[in-house]
Amino acid sequence: MKNPDTLTESERIKLLEILRISDDLRRAYILRLAFRKIFKIYSIPNIERYIQLWLKAVESSHLPEFSNFKVFFISWFPQIINAFVLSYSNGFTEGCNNIKVLERMSYGLSHFERFRVGILLLSQKNSTSYLDSWC
Repeated sequence: MKNPDTLTESERIKLLEILRISDDLRRAYILRLAFRKIFKIYSIPNIERYIQLWLKAVESSHLPEFSNFKVFFISWFPQIINAFVLSYSNGFTEGCNNIKVLERMSYGLSHFERFRVGILLLSQKNSTSYLDSWC
C-alpha cells in the first residue's frame, strides 16, 4: 500500500517478485497506481475525464475484484468527483457516531431507556449537548 517512491530496497525486491509471479496482481497494481494519480488533479473536468479513462482500464483488465468499482463509481459519480474537489467531509460526524461503540454499550442492556441514556452520555463526551435537552 506504500507509495512506490518510498519503498525500501528489500520492499521493492519483494514487490517485483510478487508482480512477476501473478499477472492479476500486476494488473491490479497498475490500476491502483493509475488511480492514485487522480489525487494530483484539481479541476472537475480533468478528474471526470481521468476517472472515465480509469474505469475503461478497469473494464479492460477483466479483474472480477474490480467490477464493483465500476458499478460504484457510475452510481455515485458526482459525489465522488466532489470528494476529490471539495475540502470538507463527514469524517467528524462518522467519528462521533461510531457504531462499534454503540454496539459495545448496548451489550447486555435489556431496557431501551438505559441504552438511550448511554448514547446521550457518549454524545456529551463528544462535546455535543443533547443530554440536557433530552433527559
